[in-house]
Amino acid sequence: MIESKEISLIAISLILLIPLVMALSTLNISLVDKNATAGSINVPVAMKVNNNDSIDLFEFTVQHPSYLILKNVTPTSRMINSTILWDAVNLTYTNVAGFVESSITQGNETILNLVFDVNSSAVSGTYDIKILNPIFLSLNITDELPLNITNSSFTIL
Repeated sequence: MIESKEISLIAISLILLIPLVMALSTLNISLVDKNATAGSINVPVAMKVNNNDSIDLFEFTVQHPSYLILKNVTPTSRMINSTILWDAVNLTYTNVAGFVESSITQGNETILNLVFDVNSSAVSGTYDIKILNPIFLSLNITDELPLNITNSSFTIL
């Protein structure tokens, strides 16, 4: 039979473990809102990641209006020794995948920039840039990291 001291010890252990488990599962991804004019070139849209665990692999699709032409995906200093591949599926969807040899360590800063040109015939307005079907993996954790995504508004002035 389990005594009350043992139950208390188990309860305290579980209470102490909950923040650790929650810390392992925290991954917030956000695209930063941006403004530009028609005809602008090399306009970066930052992707920030707030993570408590290392990230080694990722894959996602970027959905953007056809007025925006994805020209490049550039890593920041948080992604040293990384390989990023991207491929335009069509005018509004681009697949992005990456491997980070030294891992994306804990932090809350930009990991990469999606670099767009704005078509010179773009109509003024606010458009969404969305991250679809994201998968972020750590080699230290066997499951996909749970995600919270904040998409971007791109305003063409």
